[in-house]
Amino acid sequence: MMRFTKLLLGVLLCSGFSLNAQDFIFLKDGSRVLASIIDVGKTEITYSEYGNPSREVLFIAKSDVRTLLYENGTLINMETGKAAKDESFKRNIMSFHLADLVVSNFTMSYEHILASGKMGIQIPFAFGYGSGPEVNQLKNKFYTGIYLNFYPTGQGRVRYVLGPALRFGNANTEIHHTSWTEKTTTFYTKFMINNGLVISPIEAFSLSVVGSLGVVYKDKVSPGNDEVETTGAFTFMLSYRF
Repeated sequence: MMRFTKLLLGVLLCSGFSLNAQDFIFLKDGSRVLASIIDVGKTEITYSEYGNPSREVLFIAKSDVRTLLYENGTLINMETGKAAKDESFKRNIMSFHLADLVVSNFTMSYEHILASGKMGIQIPFAFGYGSGPEVNQLKNKFYTGIYLNFYPTGQGRVRYVLGPALRFGNANTEIHHTSWTEKTTTFYTKFMINNGLVISPIEAFSLSVVGSLGVVYKDKVSPGNDEVETTGAFTFMLSYRF
């Protein structure tokens, strides 16, 4: 009777609205099932195969399942019945910063996500080219740095990211003297706070929008003096996870 009830529930759910959630069922034999989970009962898990147009309702014994990973990033340990750390996600990310092209920078970055899923360490590499617009009176030649990215909700399809960013590099600039202008190269350092949103439409790829505010220190950009001023940045990234 219970099995029939679950089957009827699954049929009604499938016919009433679309089951588009991409969940994962990790089995104790090491394999995984790409699924849309319908119900978790006392002894069985009811699901349909993700992407299967027939949406056939299937069953699997809970005793054969190690963990369930839901679309929102929630990971359930079947042995304890409690949320567990999501260690199934891939922890290396390569990103191309598309928005940096607007200011004539070709920028890539590498990020490593720690096992907890709540923190990542990101290192950018940017090369300036052409005669793009200045930022803080600087035309970047090269910069790198280190960002600490915190993910309060962990790793899921949609995740919020924030954290401090330290960036340093060389740039072309102009020093304005009383009656003449000197073109030179200066070293600069930026300290900013990043805030952004990451969306992963599929497991391996993600899109990110990040805004930053902070200060920039410029070495000797006026006669005999260094300079500190406020700064900001915006980037749109396309990322590959591996």
